[in-house]
Amino acid sequence: MTPMISKSALTQCASLLLITASKTSSSSSIHAFVISPNLPTATRPAFHPATQRPSPLKAKKTRKQKEAATARRLRKSAAGLPAVKKVDRPKHVAQDAPPAARSDDDDAAAVTSRAAELVKLQKRSVQVLTAVKDSVSGLDGESVRSALSASGYCVVDNFLEDAVLTGEMEAEAASLYRSPEASSFSTVSIGSGIYASSVEGGEERYAASPRLVEYVVSLTRHLVPILNAGGGTLREGVQRNSLRVYDRAAKKSALEAIVGESVDGKKFAEVGGTAGFVSEEQKTEGVGVAVLYYMVPEGWEKWEEEEGVYHGGGKVQILGEDGKVLKSISPVRDRLVLIRGDVRHVEDGWVGQNDHALISGCFVVQFMNN
Repeated sequence: MTPMISKSALTQCASLLLITASKTSSSSSIHAFVISPNLPTATRPAFHPATQRPSPLKAKKTRKQKEAATARRLRKSAAGLPAVKKVDRPKHVAQDAPPAARSDDDDAAAVTSRAAELVKLQKRSVQVLTAVKDSVSGLDGESVRSALSASGYCVVDNFLEDAVLTGEMEAEAASLYRSPEASSFSTVSIGSGIYASSVEGGEERYAASPRLVEYVVSLTRHLVPILNAGGGTLREGVQRNSLRVYDRAAKKSALEAIVGESVDGKKFAEVGGTAGFVSEEQKTEGVGVAVLYYMVPEGWEKWEEEEGVYHGGGKVQILGEDGKVLKSISPVRDRLVLIRGDVRHVEDGWVGQNDHALISGCFVVQFMNN
């Protein structure tokens, strides 16, 4: 049996032989060669021995390389593309929810409410027509006709005796003057500050001034027969009216433009009068009687010249044949004045005060002769 020699023993023998050989060599240098046994290296295997998958370090390096390569490709591709602008996305606009469908109950309630409103309006209309009728019927017809025949005028105080109704008529007059349809008002005379417009029927005009319309209708229907009872010749159912308002600011501006200086006080009252309520042209047209109803504020007729305080104004001066004043009639709230169409008369200038910027002056109704 051949004896076994270990690998380390052979290595040692080889080393000794090399050293011995070197001693016998002619070379002066000694070279020693030592053969070392094979040792394991410190390099990591490419694959994990247990899973046979790439090593975590190797895999991490591989991912980084791939990511870097991908980034380089993207940058290279994007370099040749045009710049992309940011586009504003349309905002969502909430839409109103569709109106809820009306039920039969809603429609019925609306009809009932409207019907109740119409009944209320009709009831008030009947009340006004009746109030004017009662006021006319309460006149002493014989005394009125006698005064008109003898003096040419007649004055009736507290005609309606209805503060609410007078207030409604006053408010309607001011509202009409301030409304967009105020262009229908025209100045009675330059510098007077008095503007007039007629009150007419029709659905729209009635809606704007129901009390004024009802007053005219009832007055025309019930007063003319009383005036004709003594043999008068007025045409029944026919009238012509003029609603007059007084604009103090307009008068002041007009007068100052004319005289070139500030106007107030007594001078304010001395100018701006009118030719009255029946013009010469209207006389030829057959105006038989002019009926004035005043809606001026309470105390309008107050006049204190000695204190330099001028209220009111707008007095009606009844003139004689020689032009002298026979009677002065002041505007008084709820006063009715009847003037025969052929009687000479004039109207003084209106004054008022600063708190009387706009006055619903008087409502004039003319009745025509046949």
